[in-house]
Amino acid sequence: MEIDPFWYGEKYIYTARVPLDLIFKRRVINGVDATHFTSHYRSLLARPDELVIDRLE
Repeated sequence: MEIDPFWYGEKYIYTARVPLDLIFKRRVINGVDATHFTSHYRSLLARPDELVIDRLE
């Protein structure tokens, strides 16, 4: 995880960023599949408490 400054209006806000690289061959994996994966990954990172709750139930 990296902390980066982000210009927001009149001041800087520091935000956390998780770099993710996807490397694949275009013939094997469709770009749409990669987009679905990154969207799902982003939603998991946005709600980490729900991941823990789901595992406990």
